[in-house]
Amino acid sequence: RKASEGSRGVEQARLAVVDTFRAAGAVDPAIAAAREAIAHREDWPEAWAQLGLCLAAKQDIETALTCWERAVELEPKFHDARFHIGVAHGMLGRLDEAAASYRTVLESAPGHVKAAVNLAGLLMHRGELDEAERRLVDATRVQTPERPIALTALGDLRMKQIKVAEAEQSFREAAGLAPREPRPRIGLVACLLEQEKHGDALSEAERLAREFPDLPAGAECLA
Repeated sequence: RKASEGSRGVEQARLAVVDTFRAAGAVDPAIAAAREAIAHREDWPEAWAQLGLCLAAKQDIETALTCWERAVELEPKFHDARFHIGVAHGMLGRLDEAAASYRTVLESAPGHVKAAVNLAGLLMHRGELDEAERRLVDATRVQTPERPIALTALGDLRMKQIKVAEAEQSFREAAGLAPREPRPRIGLVACLLEQEKHGDALSEAERLAREFPDLPAGAECLA
């Protein structure tokens, strides 16, 4: 058992090296470390998934896709890898395949917020707003750190549906949960302007511009 635990510790350390290189923008060393990890253990789904992320960072989406497919082949319930398969298909313009991947993720992991949000985005693109709304409402009920993403997407959908007051509520909730994320606050300004709440919109835009001085949208809101 001790040897097994030690082996797992070494494997986690290998993945940490890959992740550290990738986070620092050192993509080529990250790719080399991921390939070394796979050479150490070819049937390691997490290493294949990491290699896919590294290759995607270099815009080699086709090869990244094969890595994520290998990860899912090794571990069919590897939901994040299957999610990335959907992302890859979307980036390659294969929207039906992307939607199918997200649906597969959500069938066995209904709380996967990013899969729900991405699927809703595809549905919105197709004009299938009712299912998009259902997917996003479900995603906003999941108590995870990714919940603000779902709330922001739901706000965008509400704006498309011309349900501006409901959109404002979604954006406010998202901003409350993630105050350092500018996107829901930009949406909130748009909602306030749409409802002709000009004073509130100006105050929010001024706060946004102060807190995010390098954000062009802040200046656009003030304009």
